[in-house]
Amino acid sequence: MQIRMNKWMVFGITMCFLLVSVAKSWYYSEKDGGCDLRARTVASRHLKSSQSPYFYKWKKNDGNYFLDPNQYSNRTVCGTSVTPAMLYIIYPLSVLPYAEVRRIWTILLYLFLGGTILLIIRSHHGQPLFFPTVMIILGLICSNNWLFNIERGQVYTMYTFILALSYYFFQAKFRQAQWISGFVAGVLILLRPLAAVIVLAFLGKSQRQWLIGNMVGFITGCLIFIAPNPGLWKDYLGAMKAYSNFSVIDKNISGKLDGPEKAANIEGMNNLRVYKDFETGGLFPIYVYLNLSGHSLSLKYSLLIYAVIIAGLLFLFYRTPYYPGNSDRLFLFGFLLYIMLELFIVAPRPGYSLIQWIFPLYIIALKFQKYRTVPTLMIFSFLLYHGFPFLILFPYQFHLAELFFIITLLYSIFYILNKKWVNYQIE
Repeated sequence: MQIRMNKWMVFGITMCFLLVSVAKSWYYSEKDGGCDLRARTVASRHLKSSQSPYFYKWKKNDGNYFLDPNQYSNRTVCGTSVTPAMLYIIYPLSVLPYAEVRRIWTILLYLFLGGTILLIIRSHHGQPLFFPTVMIILGLICSNNWLFNIERGQVYTMYTFILALSYYFFQAKFRQAQWISGFVAGVLILLRPLAAVIVLAFLGKSQRQWLIGNMVGFITGCLIFIAPNPGLWKDYLGAMKAYSNFSVIDKNISGKLDGPEKAANIEGMNNLRVYKDFETGGLFPIYVYLNLSGHSLSLKYSLLIYAVIIAGLLFLFYRTPYYPGNSDRLFLFGFLLYIMLELFIVAPRPGYSLIQWIFPLYIIALKFQKYRTVPTLMIFSFLLYHGFPFLILFPYQFHLAELFFIITLLYSIFYILNKKWVNYQIE
């Protein structure tokens, strides 16, 4: 009876925090202009114009419809870094008045988040949900990182939802489930090219159907998103090269902002230049730490280091026999390869990208909640992630939090899931 009362108390407190988080999300969605969302909206609108979404320079006679007032007139690229495939997907929404786009996108982010959680839950029938779900809600959803995603109008939750959809289909029982899972992951590559490295986790003989589906999904995506306008992807690659030259350390760009000097009504909104800097983040890309210590690292050598590390991880991963039904190990390892690639490319890595960790951490929390070490690592990581207890005295605490996320992931993949009896016990 006492345990049940304690559960209800924890549930009530968690729901209160969640409601506060939802209220704050809507507040920032209404108060601030969603500068990243505005950049993508304007870029997507250019799909039907003669201008490049990635190198367009605004002119006064173009009107407010194509104005992103957060862009500098002396900068070569626009403010979007998503692929043309993403621009095609959001185009039907982008043609609406921006005030409606802002509200609809906030709702969509919550739907992607809820869909990700639901898909993972449906993939773990019979697992106790209470404490893992509480941990994820308090640890990730009720965090500045999630508010950061809402305030900026970011897209990372969509990537996570698509990955969770692939994970769900992989474990489904119908005949072509693994093929469809691979197909979904193949399409994801067109939206998030870094996700291509996830394929390395599925090179075993037992995943042939997934690999075929992945190849078909990628080719289909190419026919839909690349074939109609290859030049658009050339512009995208050129823009990404330009972005890689921007320093995360010195991100102040001198110059004049596009549009009026003072706040003005743009598509019915006068807050498009309003934004908030949240105290959140994670690990910087490796080249940033080297820059801070007075050294430099080119993309070529950074990717070479990544290749050496991944080669070692692949050796450890494939030297262990694969146990049928252990899809968690495949997807967790694929996510590890993906998130580590983010750390080794020479490009800015914004703090809101950490919301992607909801995918592996929720799986781990559900699957290994009976293993004391895993919940302990996760709780410790989340405390650091929320700035407890040394945020003011220790500015790299968020970096340490994500480092413990990675340690938790490595522990789950290479220790717990390597035990044959554990695999059969928890499936």
